[in-house]
Amino acid sequence: MIIDAIDSLLINNSSITDLVGNRIYSQVREQSAGLPAITYQVISGIRNHDMSGPNGLVEGRVQINCFAATILGSLQLAAIVRAALSGFKGGSAGVEIECMLLGDQGDLPAIEPGNEAMNLFGQMMDFYVLYKEN
Repeated sequence: MIIDAIDSLLINNSSITDLVGNRIYSQVREQSAGLPAITYQVISGIRNHDMSGPNGLVEGRVQINCFAATILGSLQLAAIVRAALSGFKGGSAGVEIECMLLGDQGDLPAIEPGNEAMNLFGQMMDFYVLYKEN
């Protein structure tokens, strides 16, 4: 599954884990977790077909969020994740990734209603991933 491949790419990259340690989460960051931290989730996956039916090729979109205590910290972590993932192609966790490209990046709000005490800054990145599904 692509979610396992993304997890593997993040946790097996020492440039990333040197900053976040094991604070890499699927979808939701543990509220008590320290910073910096990363969350990731699959946004979409369009399955391709040919005249014979599904051909196993998927055009996916994965969102990776980089959180830190300062805006500069979130930008620095996002730059490291971008360098590690944008342009990646190869195998990861049994998934053959044909191409992974950064499509969009933007700020996540520093304060969300009800979470004013968190003082959390973030960068959101959408990656477009073309991969073969088994």
